[in-house]
Amino acid sequence: MKYFFLVIGLVVIISGCITPEEKNNFEDLCRKDGNQWMDMKEMVNGNFISESCFGCMSEDGMNHFCKMEDYAEYMKDHMKQDFGMMNHMMVHEPIKAHAGTNNEVEVGMYKVERFEPPTDLPRIGFKITQMESGNPISSLDIVHEKIMHLIVVSKNLNYFEHIHPEEGSGSFVVSHLYPSSSEYKMWIDFTIDGQQYLVDFQDKLGDYKIPSSVEDKLYGLIVGFEKPKEIKLGKTYELQFKVSDSQGQSKITEKFLAATAHLIDIDETLEVFAHNHDENFDRDDTISFQHIFTKKGNHRLWVQFLKDQKERIAVFDVLVV
Repeated sequence: MKYFFLVIGLVVIISGCITPEEKNNFEDLCRKDGNQWMDMKEMVNGNFISESCFGCMSEDGMNHFCKMEDYAEYMKDHMKQDFGMMNHMMVHEPIKAHAGTNNEVEVGMYKVERFEPPTDLPRIGFKITQMESGNPISSLDIVHEKIMHLIVVSKNLNYFEHIHPEEGSGSFVVSHLYPSSSEYKMWIDFTIDGQQYLVDFQDKLGDYKIPSSVEDKLYGLIVGFEKPKEIKLGKTYELQFKVSDSQGQSKITEKFLAATAHLIDIDETLEVFAHNHDENFDRDDTISFQHIFTKKGNHRLWVQFLKDQKERIAVFDVLVV
């Protein structure tokens, strides 16, 4: 639906200062909910009150929000029946930040710093501090059995690790050894007081001898994937994967990190990262995800699950148009 934005009596909420990253998160959330994102001038009772404004217009055209938290409250309080699970997704939309090759970045009310612990062992460490007080954050919410999820991939996506830093002395540290000189990207996924945060860093090592092939981590199992004939941007797809062994069937009877399976989706530019789950633990041989692709181009998918107490990883490539 198209809207005429110069509406007499439309009261909009003054947005204040907001980073480009926060604006992008808000815009993505608005569009996913089926509402109208817009850039416009703010006005009250027909009079312009600022040079510019952006925000989310509700589907009925009656409510406009310049702050994501106000929009979230509106959706939660007034549109529960219409949005159901989408409302849950909206409230827990992650706050994102991109550090690039820098060792620290601000995200929400916090500063995240990456460091190398003083030890001979190969380790990666992270510190989280509250920007206003400078106090370190040592208590994170447990999500899918872990307080922090760390995903590391090589530039060409042939190398993949999903590991879990643990808290110690006010920081979060995990053992990790890069397999070769290359260019890598990592994402840390953590939650504080119910709010999820997603921060990425880049590493450049040596002369970029990137891993030339994907390591087989299925260990004898076969995972079939009937790809949709065409995958379109922004549309929800049910991605189904069937697990089998040499006898033709292999039921999944163990949970992997509190879910039947995990799905990691990263596009070829290393800009898009998505972490999804199959929460329906029905102990059959099928893994299923409801998934939305948010960028055109080639994507690589990693499906992680547990069989015979051993982690298995299936890898697939898809094209989003």
